Order: sequence, then C-alpha cells, then structure tokens
Amino acid sequence: MIAVIIETLLLLVQFTLVILQTIVGQFLPGKRKDVTNKVILITGSAQGIGKEMAIRLHRLGAHLALVDINGVSVSGGGGKGFFTQLLF
Repeated sequence: MIAVIIETLLLLVQFTLVILQTIVGQFLPGKRKDVTNKVILITGSAQGIGKEMAIRLHRLGAHLALVDINGVSVSGGGGKGFFTQLLF
C-alpha cells in the first residue's frame, strides 16, 4: 500500500515538473537557429517587417533572395513592377 502511495506521489511530482517546464518555456526564448550561409527567401522586402528581417538576417551571415512588388525601395533604382534580388 505504501509503495502505491509513493509511486503515485512520484508520478504527481513528475507531472508537475513537466507542467512547470512547459509554462516557463512559453516565456523564455528558445534556442536560436544558426542562419550563417543559409539561403533565405524574403517576400515584401522593400519596406516594413520584410526590410527589417532582411537587414537582420544579412548581419547574421545569411544569403538572401529578396522579392517585392515594389522594387524601387529594394533596388534603389527607378521603375515599377515585380522585382527579385539575390544577395550572396
């Protein structure tokens, strides 16, 4: 009878630890993925979040393929329409 009680308590402790790890994991950042020398496609890279992601990933050593409908901001040149740029 005592063995069953001890086993049940151990199970409850393990269950509680798993719950705590899950809760804490939601608030702490996870492992960062190494993007060095990885090829990454970014759409909407002429402005906003796409532009900021392109800047950050380039600083981390990633190779970028930038795609945007508004190519003026990406290329710095004139013209309109679909634009693709590869940065290696």
